[in-house]
Amino acid sequence: MSVSDEQIIQDTLRYLSHKRVNGHWLFEEQWVQLQLADLIGALQAGRGLYMDAGFAGESWGLGLFMKGLAGPLSSMVGKARVFDGVATHPLISGQARELFRKLVPKEQLQRVVAHASIAKFMCSDMAVGTAMKATETLGDDANDPQWGVEKCMRDAKLAQICEGTNQINRLHVARGVSCDEPENTVTGKGLHSCRASRLV
Repeated sequence: MSVSDEQIIQDTLRYLSHKRVNGHWLFEEQWVQLQLADLIGALQAGRGLYMDAGFAGESWGLGLFMKGLAGPLSSMVGKARVFDGVATHPLISGQARELFRKLVPKEQLQRVVAHASIAKFMCSDMAVGTAMKATETLGDDANDPQWGVEKCMRDAKLAQICEGTNQINRLHVARGVSCDEPENTVTGKGLHSCRASRLV
């Protein structure tokens, strides 16, 4: 979760701006600069994964669904403030969900779910790794609530569990890999031909 990563980086930088070791700033240490580069790299990678998941949703999910509706209807609905309240009504959203499932092929829907799952489990794992690196950088001061790194660590660990555990999300990604039936249909034995169903 990139918000957590961003908060970890901000808290670490705030700490480094106050900490002097042996007469010089801790930020001047090469190992600290390398840790910061890793933190920033993880943040950018997480943002890229979420952007990719959003693009997949627009290309194969709701964006594709909305293109299938009448042009004037979708532009009118997009501009109406009343639509926000109507769209969130359980009856309307349930009917829209059923219509979406009928109009959007299962393979496309699985692609959207797989991209979102990849973003979720990779980013939450990166957030935990980022929090651990920040904890290493801060040393004993990492447990001090003043710097907020321990709270970010708790939030990052929670992100691995909330919105579906990371293991469940990994299973969603595995469903994106399709396997054909065995070649020998008489005995049921044979090699499965597996391929990625255009996840990339």
